[in-house]
Amino acid sequence: MLVSARRAGGAVWAGPERHANCGGKASGGNAPAPHGATADRPAPSRPRTMANEQHTAAPGAAGPVVLSDLVDTLTLTGGRAAAVQTGLLPAEVVERPGWLRAFGEGYFAFIGRLPLLGIVRDGAGAHRLGPWFAPGRLPLFRFAPPFLVANRGGRELRYPIAGGLLVRGASGYIAFGHAPEGGRARVWVEVLEFWPRLGLGPLYILTEVVLHRIITVDYIRRFAAGRFRPGSWHGPTQGEQG
Repeated sequence: MLVSARRAGGAVWAGPERHANCGGKASGGNAPAPHGATADRPAPSRPRTMANEQHTAAPGAAGPVVLSDLVDTLTLTGGRAAAVQTGLLPAEVVERPGWLRAFGEGYFAFIGRLPLLGIVRDGAGAHRLGPWFAPGRLPLFRFAPPFLVANRGGRELRYPIAGGLLVRGASGYIAFGHAPEGGRARVWVEVLEFWPRLGLGPLYILTEVVLHRIITVDYIRRFAAGRFRPGSWHGPTQGEQG
């Protein structure tokens, strides 16, 4: 099993015991909740460090939003991959109406703006990610419509991984969540139980893993700055492309 964790400032804080692994069980022997079920995994408590704080201005806010304690964690075991990117925001930010939904949908909109990639979203909330010229016909990843669960003492919006050219089998999900922590809000993007077609070797680590970590950390920073607003969608819907 490979476990990797790093802070934006370079300090590693996590070990295998702090994160769910990908072999079908969470750390400590608690199995992750199935889709549609309620999970309750407490968020680890981490000290704030000024070196990891980033100040970003949100539209309409009286002052900058402080994003701190940004941590990036990867776990590879049993043929499955898990990754968590997480940080701290002021609690009032996540309490805005529609924030969690916008956090999830904004991620797909963000990916759809990247070079060479495209996103198709249907009316039910399912997404297909693929090459810009045919994301619907040649999806690298397919995500089923999301559902809301309780997790880590907060809420989490989960998009099940339904298939795609880079997926060995339909399993796992990508989730977007937030929970209270020390008077602030812990926010996260988590991939769990992902079964990559490329396996867990160097090719997967140097391509999909690297890109996912760069894209997701950048997205959390940009979303904290208010670039994606609640309820917005910037990609095509089914029938418009692919």
